[in-house]
This record gives sequence, structure tokens and C-alpha cells, in this order.
Amino acid sequence: MSKEDRANMIEQAFEDWNFLVNEGSSITGARIQIEKDYELTESEIIKLRLLILGEIERMMETGRIEWGMFDGR
Repeated sequence: MSKEDRANMIEQAFEDWNFLVNEGSSITGARIQIEKDYELTESEIIKLRLLILGEIERMMETGRIEWGMFDGR
């Protein structure tokens, strides 16, 4: 698979993660599912997690989620 195809696959994985979260999956559960579904290298997993982290930050800034949601409160 070409480098461009791999980059597109990471973007698609992120979009799939976002879809799962919007459909009610937990942030972590969706991440685990996506990482299992896509055969990503270690560096690709890191890139995906950075995309997810950025999205979580945006969610927090807009009030869609709160920090307490991550520690079981």
C-alpha cells in the first residue's frame, strides 16, 4: 500500500472512530474497536491517537464532554 493510501486509511479510521462516538460508543471503546479493525503500524496508531486527542480537546472546548467523564464520574 502506498504512503498516500496509508495516510488516507488513517483519516478513514479517524472518521470511523468519530462515527462510533457520535452513535454512542465510548471514546475508549471506539478507539479500541477501530485499532482492532484496521491493521495499523505502531506509528499509524500514534497518528490516529493524536487525531483523536485533538478531537477530544475540541469536544471539551465546546462543552460536549467534560473532564470528569474520563474518570467514571
